Amino acid sequence: MHNPLADPQAMITRHHARFTVLTPQLIRMEWSANQRFVDEPSLVFLDRRLPVAQFEVRTEGKWLHLQTEKLLLRYKESKDKFTKENLEISFELNGKRVAWQPGKRDKSNLLGTTRTLDAVSGATQLEPGLLSRKGWALVDDSKRPLFDDSAWPWVKSRPQGEQQDWYFFGYGHDYQQAVYDFTRVAGKIPMPPRFAFGAWWSRYWAYTDQELRQIVEEFEQHNVPLDVLVIDMDWHLTFNLRWWNKRVDQAGQRMGWTGYTWDKNLFPDPTAFLGWLARKGLKKTLNLHPASGVLPHEARYEEMARAMNIDPATRQHVPFDIANKAFAEN
Repeated sequence: MHNPLADPQAMITRHHARFTVLTPQLIRMEWSANQRFVDEPSLVFLDRRLPVAQFEVRTEGKWLHLQTEKLLLRYKESKDKFTKENLEISFELNGKRVAWQPGKRDKSNLLGTTRTLDAVSGATQLEPGLLSRKGWALVDDSKRPLFDDSAWPWVKSRPQGEQQDWYFFGYGHDYQQAVYDFTRVAGKIPMPPRFAFGAWWSRYWAYTDQELRQIVEEFEQHNVPLDVLVIDMDWHLTFNLRWWNKRVDQAGQRMGWTGYTWDKNLFPDPTAFLGWLARKGLKKTLNLHPASGVLPHEARYEEMARAMNIDPATRQHVPFDIANKAFAEN
């Protein structure tokens, strides 16, 4: 079980600021205008109840000094947000002292990922990652939603009021330590299943189930391995979607892009087809673009509308809202 509440012995609170020593290389830094700090798990950080790392705290004038085995944090007590004037963390890298302050840019960050590739053609902007040649990374968790404490933990908004919620990783060139510390607070990273590393077949084309069967059989005839069959979006009703067709649906999306109802012209017996793939030992996936929610033409529209307190007689679409627990359950 995850425990988001850090050991009180690992916390240092100074009026509007709270610092939590999570590991010798990782410090959480919170600032709150109303002095209300967050102990619930966030969308990223689930576990903060770690063994208390050794650290020392002392005060020099108006400055708080927090020293771990690897990091030295200096904070000038203030009602103001964290800035380069009141906060600094330093550590040793290649025999030299490196100092970080809020707002410091890092052009050596090795970058992470991007939320979506929708409408991307060519290069795209990536988010900062955890690893950097500069030896540090700052993860800003201030605006990410939290989880509640229900049996099925669900997202909820953060408390009202201005706040900063930062995690500083100062690992030097020990990148394995950085990733390890991340997994301790964010949870273990599951290994992808073996089939994910195998051969996938995918093409955006309006195939029939018989044509897909033929493709699978040709792989077998030529002794070419196949692990995953991607059935692109024409498995559902698309209303003759074409790039030059600019019709939009109730959600303002391109008509036919979203769908949950099988196109029986192409797949007259979906259950039989999927069963055939299973007997072949293949994994299968259906391509889906959910932005339009559930539209009135869908086979299960009436059930979904009622579940979301929409009168089916209105023929109003059910907006896509995956953050809504009722929507996700239905």
